[in-house]
Amino acid sequence: MQIVTSTTANGILTRSASVPGRCYGSIAFGVGTRDEPVAHRGISHLILHLIETAMEPALIPADAALDEGALTFSASGTTAQVLRFFETLSDAVLALGSVSSFELSRAKRLLELEDPGSVASPGVDMRTFRYGLGELGRAGFGEPGASGVGKKDVSRWAATWLTAENAAVALTKPITASFDLDLPSGPKPFRGTAVARPGTPTLIASENAGIGASIVLPSTGAQELGTAVHLALRDRLRVEAGLAYSVDFDLTRVSDTESALTYSFEPALADIPEGVRALVHGLQDIADEGVSAAVLTLAVEHARLAAASDPESVAAHLRDANGAALRSFGTATREESIATASAFTSESVAAAVSAALPSLLVAFDGAADLAKVAMSLKLPIDSFDLLQESTEKTWKKAVKAGAPVWSGRKSAGAEGVEAIIAADAVLFREDDVVAAVRFDDLLIVGERPEGTLVLVDADGRWDAFHAGEWKRGKAFVKALRKALPAGTVVPFAAVGA
Repeated sequence: MQIVTSTTANGILTRSASVPGRCYGSIAFGVGTRDEPVAHRGISHLILHLIETAMEPALIPADAALDEGALTFSASGTTAQVLRFFETLSDAVLALGSVSSFELSRAKRLLELEDPGSVASPGVDMRTFRYGLGELGRAGFGEPGASGVGKKDVSRWAATWLTAENAAVALTKPITASFDLDLPSGPKPFRGTAVARPGTPTLIASENAGIGASIVLPSTGAQELGTAVHLALRDRLRVEAGLAYSVDFDLTRVSDTESALTYSFEPALADIPEGVRALVHGLQDIADEGVSAAVLTLAVEHARLAAASDPESVAAHLRDANGAALRSFGTATREESIATASAFTSESVAAAVSAALPSLLVAFDGAADLAKVAMSLKLPIDSFDLLQESTEKTWKKAVKAGAPVWSGRKSAGAEGVEAIIAADAVLFREDDVVAAVRFDDLLIVGERPEGTLVLVDADGRWDAFHAGEWKRGKAFVKALRKALPAGTVVPFAAVGA
């Protein structure tokens, strides 16, 4: 199948084919959650809802998707209908420069209804554990700062990212030479670089349920290799061990040359230790012994399925290729993907996984006790706590300097907990154990309307401090806010908003 790539007079990348049947089309903008500042994580999601609402009433089936790398709007119908969809979307993008207060408020409400947990509190995922809250890692942070996004923020964001030069159109029918869209013009936006936190293979106690494992490897052939490893792990964790109903696989492009593979599943809480053991041993066994002939055969069939010639499969390939191209990431052709999967042997899979294992991170539900498993696997556990160990000497020094001691409320389960707000940190003591949050480590602090400060460091570790947990709690929160570095406090949505 011939795929035609071109650029319109306005600078829009186009990718098209000639597939019989219904016409499928999409417009992708090269902006995703990895590009958003932490304080305004969720702004692209708000814009998605603003555009979708502005395009109502819908006349053909359409949807929108946002991931770490792209914001994409898709539709299907006749060729003429899809082209009209593109024009309507262009009008909706232009209208983002004059969004009303009501429209923005409605979009925020839709965001809260769609995913209350993401809006209520920060979050973490395997990207955060590896990259902190820098480029790519912040994609897993959640959207608690979306409530503070204003109309000017929307207008500036759209003007920067939703431009013709940062857009790509895909169509499963030929695109005429005269095709173009009236999108705003602008320079290609600056993109950061994902920088991994230093470390070695580690187990990480997570606030999320279940278990996840991540490895990093070269992008060439990553999808096909990842599929083979996924099938082998599924056999081990579901078919053989009965530890999970399903095992999920996700590939994230870190850069043009590097990708991260993530495998996750949700066993019962009591099975978390055995699940971690089985997952790590499974990856180690693949690195030592490779995969079965059945897995290799099935991996090829998955590549062939992805390269099917039906309109939806072709549309998905064109859409994904556009999203990658907007970030200057190369992609394999459909034929190359099949050839790559077909060329894998048990030995080559083993070699690739062996080379990637030094990058292994495994996150597990922090409610489970993994001390024994960690010891048997010879892997350290990162508690991923914001509070870091401090000393009694530091506590006494702060007391001597005249800092007041705040006491936790018994009714809030904080009896016996004490706190001191020092010049450079907030200290906590319980049962003679002292911990601290250094202000220099903080990236942002979210302030909720109900009297809560959410402290977040650059690695994505966070904790919330509620006025209700402390005696004279409002005064405690006020004093803590005053001590925080200027410019770090941003509005967060109220819990249950």
